[in-house]
Amino acid sequence: MTRIGQDGLSVFVDTIEVVRDPSFRAVFDGTPCAYLKRHRLAHAMDMLRRGDRPIAAIAADIGYQPVHLSAVFKHRFGHSPRWCLRVRFCRDLFPMR
Repeated sequence: MTRIGQDGLSVFVDTIEVVRDPSFRAVFDGTPCAYLKRHRLAHAMDMLRRGDRPIAAIAADIGYQPVHLSAVFKHRFGHSPRWCLRVRFCRDLFPMR
């Protein structure tokens, strides 16, 4: 069993407080998890727009497996990362909000 020190416990408690805080939802338009997902996808979109890296490397950079990135990306934007990389005009099709 791993013991959590005082610092680790305070981080855990702070995390719980952020999740429960209604002002986070109001300011960032959703839960911390949803905010993180949007941030990761925006970063992936920026890297795809540059077009100089493979999808597997982009997925690894943002903490996804390539298959998972593809599914989440397609759900959010309506097209796969491969399509976006191949077409190379994502900037016009998907302006970031």
